[in-house]
Amino acid sequence: MIKSVTPSYSTVALALLAPLFVPSQSLITTITSQSILHKKLYMSQQNQPIPKKEYPPSQFKLINGKKWRLCAGAAVVNSKNHLLVGERTTVKGSWQAPQGGVDVGETITQAAARELYEEMGLVLNEHVVMDDDIHSEEDGYRYETSGTKNWLTKSGFAGQELHWVVFRCVDDVLEEHPRKVCDVSGKNGERAEFRDVKWLPMERVVEEVWEKKRDLYIALGEKLKKE
Repeated sequence: MIKSVTPSYSTVALALLAPLFVPSQSLITTITSQSILHKKLYMSQQNQPIPKKEYPPSQFKLINGKKWRLCAGAAVVNSKNHLLVGERTTVKGSWQAPQGGVDVGETITQAAARELYEEMGLVLNEHVVMDDDIHSEEDGYRYETSGTKNWLTKSGFAGQELHWVVFRCVDDVLEEHPRKVCDVSGKNGERAEFRDVKWLPMERVVEEVWEKKRDLYIALGEKLKKE
C-alpha cells in the first residue's frame, strides 16, 4: 500500500523556488573539484592507476627553426609594488610568479587569469584587478629550457616565450597575509605548483628565481617602473 504524504509549506516553497536557483560558477567549480578529488582518493585506495589529465595543446611560434611555447605570466603586485610569488614544490628555495602555456583558443590575458586561479586560487575582480591588458609581439621574453630533460624538451620545444600580464591586489587580507587567502593546492584538477607564497620586492625576486628566468623578472621590474 502506498502512503500519501501531505507536503509541508517549506517543501512546497522549495519546490516552487527550485527552478529559480542557478548555481554560481564558483559553486560549480567547487563541486567539480571535490568530485575529482574524491574520485582520485577512491582510486588510490583501490590501488587503481589514476588517469593522467589530458591537457589542451598550447599555442607556439616557430622562429628560425626553433619551436617556442607561448606562455602567460601572472604578475600580481601590491601597494608597495612587491610581487606575489610562490615557492616551487619541485625546487626548494626557488620562488616565482604563476605562469603557464596559452591554450589554443585562449588570449594571453585569459591564460594569465586562469593560471593565477589554478596555481594560487586567486580570482580576477575579486582578489585582483587587471592593470595592463595591452600585449604586443614585443612583450614576449624568450628563455631556453633545452638540456633540462623536462617535458618541454621532450615535446620538441626550445623553450618558452613568456608574456607578462600585470594584476593589482585589491584584497586587504591578501595584501597583509597572502597565506590566508592563497590556495596553492592546485585548482581545476591541476597539481600543486607551489608550497608557500609571499610578497617580495623585485630585486629579491631576481635573486631567488631560476637563473634562466632572471631576465624575465628584470624586464618585469623595468615594466613596473614605467607605470
